[in-house]
Amino acid sequence: MQQMRLDPTKYPDFYRQHGYSFLPQALLDRFRSQVGRQIQAAIHEREKQICEAENAIPLSDNRYEAQKNVCYYEARRDEENELYELLQELTILSAYRYLEVALSTRIAEHFPNLDSRQLHKNHHAQRQFPFLKTLVGADAVDELRLLNNCIKHSGRVSRELARRYPTWREGEPLSGLNAAYERIAPFIGAYWVDFVQSIKEFANECTRNT
Repeated sequence: MQQMRLDPTKYPDFYRQHGYSFLPQALLDRFRSQVGRQIQAAIHEREKQICEAENAIPLSDNRYEAQKNVCYYEARRDEENELYELLQELTILSAYRYLEVALSTRIAEHFPNLDSRQLHKNHHAQRQFPFLKTLVGADAVDELRLLNNCIKHSGRVSRELARRYPTWREGEPLSGLNAAYERIAPFIGAYWVDFVQSIKEFANECTRNT
């Protein structure tokens, strides 16, 4: 009896409703949420301290020391904002790494004789497995791949990212990664489900043709 094929187009809604379909991503999102809340709480506390220190300046007998307190709290706030940006970069890097490793592992199960090192090259992988370009969520995952490359190589928007996704402007510093991940994230599980089914079907077809 033929096994029913899962519908990957349903998975973005499953994700948005917190029904995760890709375990590594679920763990990543939990980490991102918990750490993000802690950093945001620290930033909020610094803003309160800055406000209190600024209000204390006119009342202080030593304005220099009072101003130093303001500068200190502002520096700590800036550090925590940088830490929050780092969290967003790590989220993009981790999401792509988890997916890339999972894909390579599944491909190796079906095609053990392939050189897995070459599969990390996007064009090579698509030549070997043309269906990768048509998977549900393929466009979102490709944007994730390009963002991953930009973070690792320059911290700026690459020509390829700007050409494929016009909302990004070539040469600008990467920003808005939090919003980018939230836009891409629902499609990661869809892509994974479609890939798992498609690689199995592709392998079966190759076996029949040999």
